[in-house]
Amino acid sequence: MNHKSKSLSIALYALIAVIVLGIGYATINSIPLIINGTATASPNQNNFKVEFNGYQDGPQNIVLDPEPISKGLSASFTTKDLTAVGDKAIIIFNITNSSTGLNAEIEISNDGTSNTNAEYFKVTRTFGTPDANNQNKTLLDAGATTTLAIEVEVVKTPIENNQESIITTRLVASPVN
Repeated sequence: MNHKSKSLSIALYALIAVIVLGIGYATINSIPLIINGTATASPNQNNFKVEFNGYQDGPQNIVLDPEPISKGLSASFTTKDLTAVGDKAIIIFNITNSSTGLNAEIEISNDGTSNTNAEYFKVTRTFGTPDANNQNKTLLDAGATTTLAIEVEVVKTPIENNQESIITTRLVASPVN
């Protein structure tokens, strides 16, 4: 083989190599990678926590006996020293929404709210921040605290026997986003 043919052969091999590499690169394209998935969020009652969290003495200096209980889902109190028309006992319970990310609508329910001796006692229930359209309702943001004042007033002076009333206030707390 002569030098000219050798050079031509090398050039031809180089040209074929360039063409093969060019075709090889041209046929390898990018490919998409796709991930599909599903996310599910399920309700969990443990995420919604509204509870009584202590109390404050009301503006009236009436002794409450024994010390009010105000922790968790129930609160209780007993008054004493109410003797004449106009005497009042006021207790203010703190209500806390310990939920994360859930607001609470709290309403005084007619079902389960009572005063067993309305002849002698008037009971008033007032939220610290009531709803503008419904005084028996309040909206409590997640992590916030509000109050519920319960005022018991004597409306008829007892003459012979002690008068008692079982006073029940039922609140319904509903989650709100």
